[in-house]
Amino acid sequence: MTHLRAYLYFREIGFIHQIKRNFIPLQRALSVNTDIFLKYKKYF
Repeated sequence: MTHLRAYLYFREIGFIHQIKRNFIPLQRALSVNTDIFLKYKKYF
């Protein structure tokens, strides 16, 4: 039972790390899009 819990724990850490690694470029693209949106929002 303890081994399974440790396995799930480490798998979750790896999953979170993978999300973070993919999330940073996503966040960067999102902030750029937000800047563009705020710049052109006055035209809408």
